[in-house]
Amino acid sequence: MATYVFHGASRESYEYSPLSWNSPKKIPKQSGVLIFAMRDGQSVVPILITDCLNLQMAFFQHSAVAAKNFGANLAFIRTEEDAEVAEAEAMDLIEQYYPEMNLQAASRP
Repeated sequence: MATYVFHGASRESYEYSPLSWNSPKKIPKQSGVLIFAMRDGQSVVPILITDCLNLQMAFFQHSAVAAKNFGANLAFIRTEEDAEVAEAEAMDLIEQYYPEMNLQAASRP
């Protein structure tokens, strides 16, 4: 299966598996990191990066808003059993990309 590599602010590289928006029930119910993104020319621009306990549930929770309000049309996952490792990875990527949905959520009172 093809993968996509995202690079964190720490210069760490993380390999992600692309998801099919047409088969969300095939997304594992495992913990890990979920990224919603959009293609901008040749670049992939992250819209939301989140660590979660259930990737499938997180996809259903965020996909409609990510697509409708932010133009996301790509999704990627990386499974990770250790919640602290997943959280650190997500924070590393957020610091690198400043995803729009993350920034909006952080600015709410």
